[in-house]
Amino acid sequence: MTKSISEKMGIEQNARSIFINAPEDAVKAIELPDINLQKKLTGDFDYIHFFVISQKDFHNEFPILKSHLKKTGSLWVSWQKSGKNNTDLNMKSVLKSDKEMGFLKIKVSAATLLGQP
Repeated sequence: MTKSISEKMGIEQNARSIFINAPEDAVKAIELPDINLQKKLTGDFDYIHFFVISQKDFHNEFPILKSHLKKTGSLWVSWQKSGKNNTDLNMKSVLKSDKEMGFLKIKVSAATLLGQP
């Protein structure tokens, strides 16, 4: 049996969740279970998914998002493939920044390339 993208990403049912800058088609493609979807960044979250184009926005917003993440939660970052939508993000820059910001466990999935913000 093939796992859905949300299963591969470890998104659990009833997870308190938020999407930042997410295109609708990307959210649909993840095939979410029933989650507790929030519209405002208040309190702590089990799952945060951040869609971003520039390193500047990534570095400005990522620490804020991280501060709202539960210790057992996951924060996924999605961006365009290099060069599309004038992005200056790539796998190497995002992984380096994640480590610098204190993430010890980093998981990479093709799902990180879903969004088209």
